[in-house]
Amino acid sequence: MLSSWTNLTVYHVNPLHLGVLPINMNTADLSGDAFFDLRSAVLPIQCAGGNASGGYECRNGEEVDADLVITRLALSVRDSSFGEYSRCNICGDDGVDIFSGLPCRPKTYICSCGEWWGMRDCTNETTVGREDIGRAFGRWGSCRWSEWIHAPWKCWPWPVVHKTGGLWYSTTEKGHCDAPGADTNACTWRATVEKVVNKSCSSGLIHAAVEAHDREAGGGCFDGCPSRRLHPLRPRNTTDPCWIYCFYATVLGPAALMPGGDVASAGGMSRADIDAAFSAPF
Repeated sequence: MLSSWTNLTVYHVNPLHLGVLPINMNTADLSGDAFFDLRSAVLPIQCAGGNASGGYECRNGEEVDADLVITRLALSVRDSSFGEYSRCNICGDDGVDIFSGLPCRPKTYICSCGEWWGMRDCTNETTVGREDIGRAFGRWGSCRWSEWIHAPWKCWPWPVVHKTGGLWYSTTEKGHCDAPGADTNACTWRATVEKVVNKSCSSGLIHAAVEAHDREAGGGCFDGCPSRRLHPLRPRNTTDPCWIYCFYATVLGPAALMPGGDVASAGGMSRADIDAAFSAPF
């Protein structure tokens, strides 16, 4: 029986020195990539207290490494054989996965599956995983007043999931059809690199698009930040809490950043405008 293949365009952010083919890595459709990127804009505040207090994101090499790139790939999946999504992360220097706590080889990727209280190493499984992030993270897209009073910034990033939605994929070396010695009858995926861009270049275009939307909509949020008013000729400071607030307020609408805020009615940028900003580097 001949196999059929599902062809997808996917994106992946990771350190260049670890390679751009998604072997034991996660990829996303455009919306899923936008969610991952937009959610990470809060990290300068979240991680200001040090890696230990800021959460695993502050030690995630796919978010904080110095040589990040974004790769667009053509991903082909055999027989639409999607299965359980694997959370693939870079193993810590201490030989422990920062997400699952499982042992691993430092500075290589490990994929984990299962619920958080009983994760298993699934790096050697062959199935291509798929996750609907709207379902997976939708419950985190609301904020309580107790959180807002203590740390308002905690309410900013998670509503992004209700704006973007999206899909994440996981692909392992075991299922890679172009791996040396691969079983071509049992392998599940292959990928072709279409373009690689520096994360800093991509971020610059996205940030410019968000700032332009704020100006064109008459919001004036970015221009109202003290650092911008006092030093209008300096480059944007994406670590400034005021800039970060304006970024989320522009993307989602200010009301969405408050407890009980509804992304659907809060305004902000349209999905089409967000997609255009994330497509621009490619």
